[in-house]
Amino acid sequence: MGGHFPDRLIELSGLSVFTWLMSGNAEQGAKLVCAVLPLRFKSGSASGNSIVVETENVQIVGGGSVNFKNGNLDLAFLPRAKKKQLVEIVSPFEIKGNLLDPELIVKDSGAGRAMGEVL
Repeated sequence: MGGHFPDRLIELSGLSVFTWLMSGNAEQGAKLVCAVLPLRFKSGSASGNSIVVETENVQIVGGGSVNFKNGNLDLAFLPRAKKKQLVEIVSPFEIKGNLLDPELIVKDSGAGRAMGEVL
């Protein structure tokens, strides 16, 4: 059983810029290999600090909480390339805000910022 992420941007954190630009179909997205979400549920909230999501090129680890009563998200993740790259591009990111309108916040890192300037 598998799935796909709708966006190749998640793969960018695990690939060199050249490989990312030449990889796959943007509409197909990143193939989901595995996801482990050991969550604790209490009083309308789910939380976990050992969330792992893996695609063919990237492993993403993180944690945080989702409050289903008020719809608030507070999640933080760190992507890791599964293969060594000539130029590492790793930018931690957060997903915050409301479930109906979440905000993706890419944390400033030198490589991530440099990539943004190149594109």
